Amino acid sequence: MKIRDTVYQQKLFNIIEILLKYSTYMFVFYILTAIRKGGDLRQFVPYITFVFIALYLIIKKDFAVLKSHLFYALLGYMLVSYLLLPFSFDPSVSIKALNREILTGTFLFVAMHLQANSDRKIDSVTVVFIVILILIVSCGYFTFFHHYFKKGIWPHMFPEIDGLKFFLYHNRFAMTINLLLPFVISYMISHRGKKGRYFLGLMIVLSIFAVVLSLSRGGWASLAVTTVVWVFFSKKNLKKLLFPLAIGIIVLYSVLWFAAPSVQKRIDQSTTQIKTLNERTDIWLNALSAINHSPVVGWGYGDSIVWDSAPFLLNELNWKSTPKKVKIGSHNTLLHVLFHQGIIGFTVFIYFVTTGLVLILKEMKRSHNSSPMLYAIVCVFFSVVIVHSSVETVPFQFICMVLGFFSGLRETLKVEHS
Repeated sequence: MKIRDTVYQQKLFNIIEILLKYSTYMFVFYILTAIRKGGDLRQFVPYITFVFIALYLIIKKDFAVLKSHLFYALLGYMLVSYLLLPFSFDPSVSIKALNREILTGTFLFVAMHLQANSDRKIDSVTVVFIVILILIVSCGYFTFFHHYFKKGIWPHMFPEIDGLKFFLYHNRFAMTINLLLPFVISYMISHRGKKGRYFLGLMIVLSIFAVVLSLSRGGWASLAVTTVVWVFFSKKNLKKLLFPLAIGIIVLYSVLWFAAPSVQKRIDQSTTQIKTLNERTDIWLNALSAINHSPVVGWGYGDSIVWDSAPFLLNELNWKSTPKKVKIGSHNTLLHVLFHQGIIGFTVFIYFVTTGLVLILKEMKRSHNSSPMLYAIVCVFFSVVIVHSSVETVPFQFICMVLGFFSGLRETLKVEHS
């Protein structure tokens, strides 16, 4: 009977593992693309994934991910976020936003850990990242040329496919590409096969051009940081590529300066509006004014809670009459957290992110022959979580996805070292 029970348990575990894998892939797909097609499924996927996570952990009886320092920091931020609910300008709005972003971000962290705690799983997740990148970039080019031939101008590049209800604002488009690109580069480096490398190399080049043509200056800065950080942390022989990479970037921008009028105009705007960072300083001052009126607990979680001398909720009735600088958010992740959660939430959020950074740097120092995927994590953290977040609000689920992947990768590297 014991043998039969063991076989049954193993079969059940294999089924749960497969279901968890594909539900995680769907979760990641919806988070990165923000596709609204099949909206009901999109809402249920995080909770379905949570059920499979619970079953997986119970059957395997391995709760290591729930005992890690990084998970404790994340759990602390989630608990504090919910404890701040009574102080929200509108708790009913905040609890929906917390369930949609913070709670599901915690689920995603654990799910990504469980999909990155072995080399085989890491390869599978990276292939999913590649597929998502292909979809995003392809839709971006399709929309770009469609607008170009329709209007005769060089627009911002971003995906806008009505049939899929797929739209990414150009800054979010560039941010998502910069998040995925280092993983694709790592996969190309660590896998052999000329045809595959040529395809991935072409995809990388197209992705870089997509970031440039998105006209997101935060995306440009993030892409530059990815290049520098990758070369800095990588092996010595790759550091020799820094000069030719710098020349290549200069040549790329020089060609686009003459070939793409929209790029030239965007760079000209950067020069003329340098004092306000394209009006961002005005937005930041508005956010700081709001923070000063509720510095300890903030105004409550949720993007629809905004400030224009007094807190109010964005809705269809007041959308047109609301000042633009209020509608578009803080354009800064730290100010975003301070506005919505005050010093209390900000402190715990910083602790979570800093804990992740410290552990990443420790792993880099400990791993003499580091995995290319670890380089990818470092690049994403510095380029997206630190640099891009200074001029745009990085979705919390993006941060959870990256740190969850790192948490699983760290476990994989521990096994390899032992």
